[in-house]
Order: sequence, then structure tokens, then C-alpha cells
Amino acid sequence: MNREQLTVIRGLVGDAIAQQDLPALEKAYRDFRAGMDSLKADFEQQLRVDEQKTPAGQEVPQ
Repeated sequence: MNREQLTVIRGLVGDAIAQQDLPALEKAYRDFRAGMDSLKADFEQQLRVDEQKTPAGQEVPQ
């Protein structure tokens, strides 16, 4: 976790908890980031599939 991320975490949970549970917070943050990265990859893959199905210049139905 970089300094900026740690500052945000401290703002959310407080300094005392951040200091006491830093390893747990770092693990939770890594798990969160991994989940978000996976979600992003899934959405990007779905967008590519949708683009391949839709002829150029045609709108994708919402």
C-alpha cells in the first residue's frame, strides 16, 4: 500500500485501527484491488464481445 492509499484507509478506519491492524488492512486492500481488477477485466472482455457482435456505426441497445 502506498502512502496515499494508507492515508485514505486511515481516514476510513482511524489511525489507531490502521496502526494496530495494518497487516490485515493491507491484505484486505490487496483482496479488494484483485477483485476490482478482475471485475474490470470481465467488463472489458464483455465490451469487446459486444463490439464484435455489433456492426460498425450501429448503436448497441441499452
